Amino acid sequence: MTTVGLALVKEVADAARAPRFLYLHWPFGHALGEPGNVVQQRAVLHDMLSMAAAAPRPGLVVPLPYRWRRETY
Repeated sequence: MTTVGLALVKEVADAARAPRFLYLHWPFGHALGEPGNVVQQRAVLHDMLSMAAAAPRPGLVVPLPYRWRRETY
């Protein structure tokens, strides 16, 4: 089964050696996004599903370009 994790600390994602991680530089407790921001949360979920379907190899840590509270989704 393919898995994708979300990491809020890049060093932890690198050390965990999980097959696939998406890295977000967001506050702890908000891995999917801001409370009530459904569009933002769906964007992160879409990226997770896309990575699960198309990741070329295991061991990837991919930073997502989203910024906390400063973007339109």
